Amino acid sequence: MKIFRNLLLLITIIWGLQACNTLYSYSLIDIEVVEPGKLMLPEKYSAAAIRYNNVTDSYNTTNNTYYKDSRFLTDTINMDSIAAGIYFASVIENLNKQFYFDSITELESADYSEIYLSDSLVRLQESDTTEPITKSVYYPVSMLTKIINETQPGRTGKQILKLIDPEYGLYKPEELKEIADSTHADLLISLDYFTSVDAESSQKIAAGLYIGNIAVYGMGVWNFYNLKTGRPEFSYNHLDTLMWYAESQSPGYAEKELPPRKDAVLNAADVMGIRLAEKLIPHWIGVQRLYYTSGQAELKKTEPLVKDGKWIEAAEIWRANVNNKNKNIAAKSMYNLGVACEMQGDLEAAVDWIVKSYHVFGNKNEIHSMNCLDYLNILGQRRFDLKVIEKQVSSSL
Repeated sequence: MKIFRNLLLLITIIWGLQACNTLYSYSLIDIEVVEPGKLMLPEKYSAAAIRYNNVTDSYNTTNNTYYKDSRFLTDTINMDSIAAGIYFASVIENLNKQFYFDSITELESADYSEIYLSDSLVRLQESDTTEPITKSVYYPVSMLTKIINETQPGRTGKQILKLIDPEYGLYKPEELKEIADSTHADLLISLDYFTSVDAESSQKIAAGLYIGNIAVYGMGVWNFYNLKTGRPEFSYNHLDTLMWYAESQSPGYAEKELPPRKDAVLNAADVMGIRLAEKLIPHWIGVQRLYYTSGQAELKKTEPLVKDGKWIEAAEIWRANVNNKNKNIAAKSMYNLGVACEMQGDLEAAVDWIVKSYHVFGNKNEIHSMNCLDYLNILGQRRFDLKVIEKQVSSSL
């Protein structure tokens, strides 16, 4: 009989602990939210023209080196230019996906295969100290000329001389006017330079453990021109790195688990394009949200509703339980109402419900307290992001 009483007591304790831990029962749901661009585009731009203006597009001996286990190797298939084209196409594709601009006009690509670029005007402007300088050298132009001088192939076989303008870089005022007139765009986005460098290595890092990796480093130089004023607006150097790792217990197998060099370089260029577009404009991203589940009969009805995206119907059930005598059910219902409010775009109401849910237990329930505080931080960031997005979107009208 004593053994039976002890067993019954143990069952009662376990049941009680499970009841106390009911706030541990939750699920994650995948949703999409809008994230602002990291760069603030100039105001009042609604239509854009974009041009592939890469000065190193043609094959040259300065951008054809890659590295494998510290050895310099020569690329013979013009991988850099192929990657540049994929990078540019990826930027256009992902800018179009977000419907930020009313229109994006892709201009005919530039061809620098027969053009020799000279920065003599820039150097003359920078060294002119005898007379007042009426035109200052646009800083991105100085940077661009430095890159070109370091990477441009020799002049041999190039028939056309093009002078880099101290203010306008690779364009002239009359070219910008022609683009504005022909496209009716108010912003020119120009990819003036792209390069990528890749390195592959494999090594033994411990007894019976080998690691291989590929790193691709890319840089795109973008210049933005206000076609309403016909002047340069700003410049951005997009630097990015993508890496792949593989492990193996046998030498040589780690390297075999890595993607082929061509796949890595071209995939990196595509990802770089996505990231550049996301830096420029607001975009949708996938995130997860936590919501509480329950075995209680009423709350259990909300699970299929949530899965079907029927947040309003689920919210009606949660709202009916915010004053439930069972504090666990009340706290869950309040929290889930906060999630439902976010789904409906009412972040202020979402914050109110999460605060109420938190105060049901305060710090007495560590898990629930942490869930509430984490979600309040998320909602706070979302409110800030929406203010930035509102500014970005209104500036593009």
